[in-house]
Amino acid sequence: MIWIALIGFSISFFTVYLMLHFSDRLGLIDVPNARSSHEKPTPKGGGLGIVLALSISLTVYFAVGYWGTDTRAFVGLIAGILIVGLIGFLDDLRNLSMWIRLICQLLAATIAVVAIGPLRSIHIPFMEELHLGALAIPISLLWIMSVTNIYNFIDGIDGLAAGEGVLGGAFLACIGIIVGNTQVAAIGLFIAAASLGFLVFNFPPAKIFMGDTGSTTLGFTIAATALIGSHSAANSIPFFVFVLLLSNFLVDGIFTLVKRIGRGERWYHSHREHYYQKAVISGYSHRQVTLCEYVIELLLGSSAIVYVLYGESLQLTILLLWLVLFTGLCMWLSFSRVLKTQAESYSDDKVSHA
Repeated sequence: MIWIALIGFSISFFTVYLMLHFSDRLGLIDVPNARSSHEKPTPKGGGLGIVLALSISLTVYFAVGYWGTDTRAFVGLIAGILIVGLIGFLDDLRNLSMWIRLICQLLAATIAVVAIGPLRSIHIPFMEELHLGALAIPISLLWIMSVTNIYNFIDGIDGLAAGEGVLGGAFLACIGIIVGNTQVAAIGLFIAAASLGFLVFNFPPAKIFMGDTGSTTLGFTIAATALIGSHSAANSIPFFVFVLLLSNFLVDGIFTLVKRIGRGERWYHSHREHYYQKAVISGYSHRQVTLCEYVIELLLGSSAIVYVLYGESLQLTILLLWLVLFTGLCMWLSFSRVLKTQAESYSDDKVSHA
């Protein structure tokens, strides 16, 4: 499995290297404007390396017989990755309409849910298993669509989304090994390797951006893996493990979205109100904010490992602790005079490379 991950890293690295040198000819240049977090024209579309690395790594893993007999799940995952990656790349090239992107993402999510199977139940500590019943398919589709787009929303500063892919993928691989779920372990490892090949060029100060090509692909892959992890009676991975690994992105994205809807704003319009954006606006560097997010992800990943190793008492404690911490952090950031004052003039802006 390690040798396949090394192949994936190499594919990602060299593809991004080529994109870095040919992006100008392809018209894949992100020119900064009043809503941007970067200050000079920067190549984008480097996420193509992530798409190729993931799809090829998974195909090799399947071809050598490591995946197992569940061919439908493999086909659904690969088909979804290719659809989301392609529409993301076309969006980086031509700026497609929101509806075209959402329809294609829904198609990819539908294929994944049908092929893999929906999330049928969620285990909540000290409660009976929450069976989703007729809501299983709608909730599964909503989960994949939401994570795909929230991951894209959070790709707004150097190294953030790629670093999440490296750390989140690595923790997912560890958890897959701990519970004996080799499919999830392999996917996590391949996500980490593909993201690392890109991060070499994207760590602050970034030489290239991943664009929608990479961010939506990473979001989709992690979300779909949650379905794969739930469909094993002996070595299933709890849904809340994936929520924990993604929660620094989910909390920022959902909390910001709710605030904008509450103010009657068009939620799908560009803006600069995510907390990581406000931190940059207030004077912190991309590197400082990104490294802070890395620390949070390390803590979340460690919590996810503890979650699968210990009983319900500790599981419930972990969930409640992070709920309180994130709620308090969001409230503090919302009323922070420094961030609020610095960000007021940007209330209707958006980071242009998402």
